[in-house]
Amino acid sequence: MSFTTEIYTIMTTDTSLNALVDGGIHYENLIDNWLGQTDADAWIVYEFRKQNQGDCISSKNIYMDYELSVVVIQRNTNTLIDEITNRCIDYLNNMEDGNVYDIAFKSDQGGFNQQQQIYTNTLSFDCVYTKT
Repeated sequence: MSFTTEIYTIMTTDTSLNALVDGGIHYENLIDNWLGQTDADAWIVYEFRKQNQGDCISSKNIYMDYELSVVVIQRNTNTLIDEITNRCIDYLNNMEDGNVYDIAFKSDQGGFNQQQQIYTNTLSFDCVYTKT
């Protein structure tokens, strides 16, 4: 399996997180005109990037460090975004699954888009993915 496949499974498997996010959990992009085409109030969009590779004396590229960004989007109120944010951090922090050896919470950054009338909170995590 690849990191892409494993992180997708991790992001979409938790039923309590999915129950809070009625617009769904999406990799990189939401559907076009997502605010106008749905009655949903909350979404998660995530993406990742490679940061560096871990080597050992006898082996190269035995693990890869990734930065995972999770954007929580809430349409109406800042109350639910706190609940979704806390659930997401609790769920992902210290996660080990498959070849994803560790996910560690780093920071968050809240925001409000006045034009679209949405609240956002961008969560940042470090991930270690083993190459076994």
